[in-house]
Amino acid sequence: MIATLSKRQEGPTARTFVAIELPDDLKNRLQALRTKFGEGAEMLKWTGQAQLHVTLRFLGDVERSRLHLVVDAASHAASLTKQFSLQLGDLGAFPNERSPRVLWVGLLEDEGKSRLSRLFSVLEEAIVHRGFPPEPLPFSPHLTMARARDRLSSVDRSRIGRALQELRRSANLPASIDVRQITVMESSLSAAGARYSPVATLPLLLEELKRG
Repeated sequence: MIATLSKRQEGPTARTFVAIELPDDLKNRLQALRTKFGEGAEMLKWTGQAQLHVTLRFLGDVERSRLHLVVDAASHAASLTKQFSLQLGDLGAFPNERSPRVLWVGLLEDEGKSRLSRLFSVLEEAIVHRGFPPEPLPFSPHLTMARARDRLSSVDRSRIGRALQELRRSANLPASIDVRQITVMESSLSAAGARYSPVATLPLLLEELKRG
């Protein structure tokens, strides 16, 4: 596939990341969790339904003249990766549930997550090869559901943690994500929040047919 870069020009740089997008039905299910969150929901800034995704690689501000290099790296990684499925895991929090700052949904430790890690490794190598700095943190894929508001007391954070534990007991999260493509995204920040725009979408290889 030959990717076409977005024609939008809003500045010399673009806040860029590579992501796995989610199907609308799964976004609806995840968004519904917000209505089930108990005491402390008002102390969280929830991720908008349109912004729910799995980040594969965050690059930050990239010069627009170099965006084609990110697309080229993503295209290279996609061309070496067969389609696969991910399974949603449990709810959790960074750095911990006693003083949560970020609420997330994890992924099950299975073959799908192993294949995701291999995709990240190929993408990371391709990105670094094209002159971008390496990712300094270990790969920890997840879906960010919400962030705690600033200046919360330890008591307030504890309330959020307890509500998260209660939601985990009642939530019916198991779901599958069919990963058929990866997307280079641009994030535009405003007072209304982040808006994501696809720069290029790169399809993965079709899974080989199993012969009987």
